[in-house]
Amino acid sequence: MGNVTELLNESAGALYDGFTANTQFYDNSLLQYAEFLGILIIFYVLSKIVYMLFTRYLRQLAKTTKTDLDDILLEISEGPVIFLVLILGLYVGKIISLTPTSPPAQLLDGIFEILLTLDIVWFALRFIDSFVVRYMRKHAERSEAKLNEQLISLIRTVLRIAMGLLALVFILSNFGFDVTALVAGLGIGGIAVALAAQDSISNFIGAIVIFTSKPFRLNDTVKIGQYIGTVREVSLRNTKIELLSGTYLIIPNNKVVTDVVENFTMGKERMIEQVIGLTYDTNAAKLERAIKILSDITLSHPNVSRNDIKFAEYGAYSLNINMRYWIKDPNLYRDTLNDINMKIKKAFEKEKIEMAFPTQTIQLVK
Repeated sequence: MGNVTELLNESAGALYDGFTANTQFYDNSLLQYAEFLGILIIFYVLSKIVYMLFTRYLRQLAKTTKTDLDDILLEISEGPVIFLVLILGLYVGKIISLTPTSPPAQLLDGIFEILLTLDIVWFALRFIDSFVVRYMRKHAERSEAKLNEQLISLIRTVLRIAMGLLALVFILSNFGFDVTALVAGLGIGGIAVALAAQDSISNFIGAIVIFTSKPFRLNDTVKIGQYIGTVREVSLRNTKIELLSGTYLIIPNNKVVTDVVENFTMGKERMIEQVIGLTYDTNAAKLERAIKILSDITLSHPNVSRNDIKFAEYGAYSLNINMRYWIKDPNLYRDTLNDINMKIKKAFEKEKIEMAFPTQTIQLVK
């Protein structure tokens, strides 16, 4: 209040005595203030030139390049750079024109630091939008992991809040506030919130782990724990899997990332292994014929790339043939299995090759 009264008194005195170039206001003459204003005008014009340089030349030049990196850099830096020119005008005008120890010069020091902080935050926010968010969207599109807009928006919001808090702490520090207590309070509050929302935070972190490590993609067939199904959605809290029965299983993300995940779709091929048991009265010729039939049927199927079929063992009630074959498209697993099993059944019936079932031979001794 005293500063305002002093300023009014000086102004009234100047009006009474008449203005001159050397009339003093807060340790600076009118000529110094006029010079300061002139420098601001020069930098304002310079900012317009920089704006014209961005819009007319640099953008056109960026369009001629193959990469979009320069376009993104121009997009995020245009506004902050123009604002930086104006801030520099404020700083240069203060250095050249005003008395360093005068109250206006000292006030402009604080204003300069605040404006520079806001400009850096502005650039950081645009960087988050243009680089981080755009990268995450492209990454999600390439991986087809539907970590929808919920996750991207939340990460964007968290980063923005973090930048805003840092800027607020810096600005309050410049105004002379003790930010140590504020930071400590935020830390204690953050710990309390983290403890209260422990499950939600762990599920959110799990969603990020799924997004970055890509153990599966949307519509992949996976086995998580004892459950087999198709991934339909990954949200911030859980992963939804459509089971073979048609029902949906909703698994918390923290359970997904800590459990063993088997992805049947991710591999280029999937192996199918079966044991074909023939009756013990099957002679060697029919056994060899059975192996030949199994090999021909599997290799002739368009979705089979290779096989490995061997007479494996003498079982408790059957001669066991171990049959392995690899299918090219894992998504056609059930169809391929059905086709091959039907062909095996028909071929064995035609060749009169009998498959075994559990039997017991009981000898009665009189």
